[in-house]
Amino acid sequence: MLLLPLLLSSGCIRERYVDCQSFISFRVNVIDRVSGDDVTHTGVAGEVKLFMFDASGMFIDTLMVSPDNVAGRTLISIPLGPRRPAWVSAWGNISPGQLEATTPYDTQTNMDDCALSLCTLPDGYSAETGEVFFGMTPIDYNGARYGYVGGGQATICQHYAPVSVIVNGLPSTVDPNDYYFEFETPFGGYNFRGLAAEDKRTLRQGGMFDAQGRFITSSPVNMVPRDASQPEVTIDNCMVVSLYRRAGSPYFTRAGGDVLVASTRGVQTLDPQLGVTVNVLITLGYQVTVSVVVTPMDEIWQDSVW
Repeated sequence: MLLLPLLLSSGCIRERYVDCQSFISFRVNVIDRVSGDDVTHTGVAGEVKLFMFDASGMFIDTLMVSPDNVAGRTLISIPLGPRRPAWVSAWGNISPGQLEATTPYDTQTNMDDCALSLCTLPDGYSAETGEVFFGMTPIDYNGARYGYVGGGQATICQHYAPVSVIVNGLPSTVDPNDYYFEFETPFGGYNFRGLAAEDKRTLRQGGMFDAQGRFITSSPVNMVPRDASQPEVTIDNCMVVSLYRRAGSPYFTRAGGDVLVASTRGVQTLDPQLGVTVNVLITLGYQVTVSVVVTPMDEIWQDSVW
């Protein structure tokens, strides 16, 4: 796959772009999903990758925009070829080791194909999405000026769903390294439209005791969110969170007969979505109880009693 270099002056990007007099111009805009604030200047979106598609939804090419050019609101100029781009699928802050390209992109690639998948780690578990940004933008060919035939603004914002787990009732005297969380998700990636791609994956994260003596995820786990336009999940095909105790095995290995302590399977329908954090609350005792509290994306539920 060839990537288009960043072009800030006139000229042809590559030979197949035959019309070197016509350009489209683009600028990346970064918006915080919760506050609605423009955070482009902060550089929080890192490097942004633009995937260009024609009107029929077929792939044309890609363009990488550097962190400095994103934060500096640099106007990107792209010469037009035989196939005019109609849509731009923009992705920012794609972290190495977390999300990876599913297949080589070519002219047979469609917007509905899987674009990015969760990386598989050496232990067989999947990585989380990281704090990825996304936006889908049509290219406007009306009212162009200054030698450009069209363009637009690729607006992107956070495109992941944090999940936090809080366990009450686990003695704080135990070694936190003896316990860990597993997250089974039906979605293992994204298509170019930003929709969750069905691909069952399992993620794992260790835990820690907080100041209130609760065993919690060391940080929220960022999951691939189901878009509201997609079919709803059920209790049989939703995300499942489980707490395991190690049975004398080395740190972070599953061999040795680890014991399931608690699980949401068949108890709660967990459905991470954009804009919110799903807080899973597990109480251990004679009976294990599970409840869910949904908070804004930038907040973790903090109450000490439930």
